[in-house]
Amino acid sequence: MTTRFRDLSGVEYWNLAWPFILSCIVGVIFRILAPRVQLAYGPPEDVVAALADALLVAGIVGLLLELFASRLFIENIARDISEKLVGRGLPPELQSHIREIVNTSVVRDRYVKTYKLSPPDASGHVQIDLNISFDVKNYSDSVQHYSPTFAEEIFYHPEFLSLQYGLPGQQPRIDFDEETNTVTKVKTIKGKHEVKLEPFRSNERALCEVKMRYRITMPEEYSDVTSFGGATVGATLLVENMPQGMDVVSIGETTSTSNPNGDKSWYFDRPFVTNQHIRVWWFKKRGVTPSASQT
Repeated sequence: MTTRFRDLSGVEYWNLAWPFILSCIVGVIFRILAPRVQLAYGPPEDVVAALADALLVAGIVGLLLELFASRLFIENIARDISEKLVGRGLPPELQSHIREIVNTSVVRDRYVKTYKLSPPDASGHVQIDLNISFDVKNYSDSVQHYSPTFAEEIFYHPEFLSLQYGLPGQQPRIDFDEETNTVTKVKTIKGKHEVKLEPFRSNERALCEVKMRYRITMPEEYSDVTSFGGATVGATLLVENMPQGMDVVSIGETTSTSNPNGDKSWYFDRPFVTNQHIRVWWFKKRGVTPSASQT
């Protein structure tokens, strides 16, 4: 969450720099007036010149310290304090992981993942259409740049249908790059353009709305893991139009809902950090032949 000078607003520039700029201006004025000091009871010329030089140096040094050195000092002190307070006594590797969590600035909220399963085919597989939506907020003190990333293993035959993201009220971004890693067998998509996120605490409309649709094929009795690629507050899983003769479950939720038409939902009222996950399982009801649900 490093504060970069170029990310500050005009007002923040002024509030940060005006005392030092004023010192430089007064120093220049005194330097101009120094040769003209001829009053009998006034200060000697060399005293005014020395004061002018002192004000100029103080303004320049103060400005440089405020913009550069102070930030480095604060970061180093904060790092030393975190080593003493966060995970005290733990191995350095764990302390480093905890600090990484603490330093998270971009957080996802209102995360909703919707499943729509097709009836099983002759080969014992189901096609699953998924919709994912969430808001991204910047909880740091400086501007952050964000573009969404999604990944899926290729043996599920992922087909990414659409990706939309952007600030509220603005034209959403829809272009994304798609890449398949031949070693890990993972297909990844990423938005082509980054969104500039201002700190959410100072602007409640400074959030990125993300919506993504894709399709995968899995066995008729299997599970899906939602692994969080970043810090997330709360999550909801929905299953719509469940084929008759099939059922779906999840565990660890705060609340769950089952509707008469077969739709189910699970809400997880807790935070998630990177690589934590939740899971749903679907399977055939014993003694019942799956078929398309009635809507």
